[in-house]
This record gives sequence, C-alpha cells and structure tokens, in this order.
Amino acid sequence: MTTSPTQRSLHTWVRRVLCIVSAFLASAASATIFQSQASDAIESIVEVAPDAGIVIVLDNAAEQRQSDAGQSLNTMLDTLGITGDGGAFSEGWSELSQKIGMREDIAFDTFFGQRVLFVSDGLTISGDGQWAIATVVDEALAIRMIKRLGGKGRDLIADQPIFAIEGGAYRVSPISVRGVSGRNARLFVIAPRKSAELFTDLVKGLSQKDRWADLVGLNRVLAPQIACRLRTGGSDVAQITAFMNDEGWNGMALFETPGFEQMTPGWSGKTIDKFADDSWFVLADELDAMFLFRGPMTGVIPVNGDLPERLSAHATDRVLLKVGPAENGTAISAAIELDGSPEAAEIADEVMQGLAVFLTGNQEASPNYGGFLPSATRVAKLDGMLYDDLLKPMLGDEPNLSWFVLNEPERSWWVLRLGPANGQEAQTLEHVALALPAREDGGRLSSIGIARPGPLAVVIDRILVPDRSIAPPMKQIDSFRWSSKQRPGQTEIGFSLRMNSSQD
Repeated sequence: MTTSPTQRSLHTWVRRVLCIVSAFLASAASATIFQSQASDAIESIVEVAPDAGIVIVLDNAAEQRQSDAGQSLNTMLDTLGITGDGGAFSEGWSELSQKIGMREDIAFDTFFGQRVLFVSDGLTISGDGQWAIATVVDEALAIRMIKRLGGKGRDLIADQPIFAIEGGAYRVSPISVRGVSGRNARLFVIAPRKSAELFTDLVKGLSQKDRWADLVGLNRVLAPQIACRLRTGGSDVAQITAFMNDEGWNGMALFETPGFEQMTPGWSGKTIDKFADDSWFVLADELDAMFLFRGPMTGVIPVNGDLPERLSAHATDRVLLKVGPAENGTAISAAIELDGSPEAAEIADEVMQGLAVFLTGNQEASPNYGGFLPSATRVAKLDGMLYDDLLKPMLGDEPNLSWFVLNEPERSWWVLRLGPANGQEAQTLEHVALALPAREDGGRLSSIGIARPGPLAVVIDRILVPDRSIAPPMKQIDSFRWSSKQRPGQTEIGFSLRMNSSQD
C-alpha cells in the first residue's frame, strides 16, 4: 500500500502510544470537551490500580502529530528506520485502518487524538507484566470499532460489556457511565488477554461516576500535554510533564532522590550561555573524581594506583565538558575545579602524562611536569597508536592534547583540550578558564547542559562509519537543553526539546 507523507508520519505516533515510546510530547492545539487535567486522571488511575508501575496520560495527540515539531520528529524516526513504510507495525496499522473504513491518519486522529491513558504493572523490555490502554472516543466510533474488528461478547464487568477481538488475543470494553453529561463519549479500554487482572481492575474502577470528569472531562478546555507517573512499591518515584510550544517541547521531571543534596556552590544558566553559541555539547555538573575514574572512565583512561583518591581529595567536584567545532576539526574541552594547592597541580600533570601515553602508545609522548609552573600551557602531539582509527576521524588532522592549571586567589581550574593544533592553545585554554565561576560563585543548579544532536551525529558517523548515516535524521533536532536542582529528598529537572521544523 502506498502512503502519503501525512500517512507515513502517522506511524510514528501510533508506535509511540502503543509501545510507550512517549518522549515528552504535547502541543499548543485546539482542545476538545473531553480533555481534563492530566494530573487528575493519573490520580484516578492510581486509585484504581495502586500497583501500577507506569501511568501515562497523553492529551491531544492529533494536534501533536500535525504540528511542525511533530512532523520533524516523525521525519527523524522514519529516516532512522524506527518507523516508516514496510515494517510489520505500519502494515498492521494500515490493515486496521482499512477494517474500520478510514484513512490511516484520520483513523489515528479519531481514535487516539483526544486523550490516551497507558497503564502498566510489572512491564519489562521482554514483554513480561501487564498493560492496558484506554482512549477517549465518540460513542459511535467505539461501537464501530468493535463491530469492524469482529468483537465477540464475552462477559459483563461492573455492568460494562466485554468483547474479545483478534481471535481472543485482546479484550476491549467501551466504558460509559450513566447519569453524567458528555455521555456521547466512551472510554475505550483494551488489553492483551494475559493482562486480564489489570484490565478487570481498570474496567471496574473507571466505570465509577465520580471518576468520569477526571478521566473524560466535562467541557473543560486545557492545553494539550503528556504526563507520566513512575511508581514502585505503591509509591511515586518520578513525575514527568511536558507541553509543546511553537518550536518543540518544554517539560519538568521530579524524581524522588532521598539523601541527595547539592555539594558545591552549583551552577547558573549564565555560565552555560558563555559556551553555548560555539558548542555542540556543554555539560556543567557535580562529579566526584572517584566516581569518574573508578566508574565510567575505567578501561578508557589508564588509572594508576590511588590516583582517583588523591585527585578527589583536591577537587571540588565541579566539572565542565564542552564539545564544539574547531578550525579543521572538532575540539573537546574539559575543566575540573581544584583547591589551588601545589599537590592538585602535580596530580593534574600526572593524569595528563598518562593520557598522552595512552592515546599515542608512546612512553615519551609527554614529560611529567610535576606541577611546575602550572599556569604554563603544556602541549603533547597525538600522532601515535590511536591516530588513524580514533583521533583523526574524531578531532581532525594534527590533533594535540593541551592543558594548564589556572591558579588565582579566587579560583583554580584545571583545563584541558583535545583538538586540532592551532598555535593558540594557551589563549584557548585561558578563554575557557576565565569564563568559569570563582570558587565562591555558583547558582541554584546542580547540573545544566545543552546538546545539538545534528553536528554531534556527523562526528559519530566519521568515527563509526555506519551503514546508515545518523546525521540527516538527527539534524531534525535543533537542541536539547536541561537543568537540575536539588530539593529536600527530590531532584527537579527542567528540559526543552527544540526541533528544526524547517528541515525537509
């Protein structure tokens, strides 16, 4: 079956609803009388299914699919091969649309376009656990769906009819509640046969009159959104909400993190803004050297003896990472705040000598300066073991490693750079260091970052040389920005996803 671009874009949204790949979607779109507060709907679901691990409410998916940002996201996923023509899922949706006598995009907007609720209990990647979907539809459509899918009456639960479809593989119920306005709406609940327990709980609980307004809505017009609640052991562990603006999505996530607290003066958005214009990726965070070198960097950078412990003793835990364009290549810069002691500068030189030896395979790649004149820039040429396979594709021709330690009364930063030689290494390092906060300066944020996936994907393509380039689809995203702050027992993360809606 040949599909139009509009129809092809539909496949993305159906997949995201049914496969829970709901990546913080919402839109500024026309509302319907069936919409109500997503948080109220989640509370009703939690009351009905207190053991549920995931509860998602997606409002106004039709407008999300049709928006410029939504179309860009669809294009990205189609190009990546996640969705699009030819797949079993796309063919299945085409067949379903034909059965109910609608064009694919119209069928999606009609069936999923108002409000969708997803509930799971014990769901895993392998498919274990139970799940169910409830969607708000017009009464006529609910009845039409059941007839066209060959629904067979099976039972009554809480006076609601239960039907089997797809040869008994799924159970559905078009829930309605007597005595409330807006009764022309149905809450169409569907679940696989193995999720019978969750399905029964939902049908019983969602059939109650006092929950109808929260779930279906009564003439309330609200901005479309997606809200997600993650739970374990009957308690909330995370809440996520996102809304669409003209360029993409803004959202907020709240995680339960007892025992976590901000350990440094923190960061402010002004710091990141100093680096954002000429960077593809910037991250300012709190990170202990012990965790870095005993965790993610183990096996990547050689660590000798008690080096992580010694570095941790002289680092404040404020770190910054920056990746961006450089003349003839790409530059990676990093900064670690130190306590300004001579021992800290000695450790920095020791680490950098080890890194230079590792990247070149040459024991003479760099001397150990031992902290002597730490503010003097050190440079090591990287033309050895990893040059052809990693360094040249990633950084460009003639890469080098440069570093220094800025020691001033009010600040001390160890700054390093991997990138093409430019003869301006000292000025480049100093430019980064002077843009960083003084020892007592900071902000309310424990972490803040920005990423531009398009140019980053170009670098990844050069290194990995994949059969299918990831750069064109990732260029559909202009930027992703986030920040986190610590509250008593909680971590609050704000985020924004901006799409390149002008991309073809």
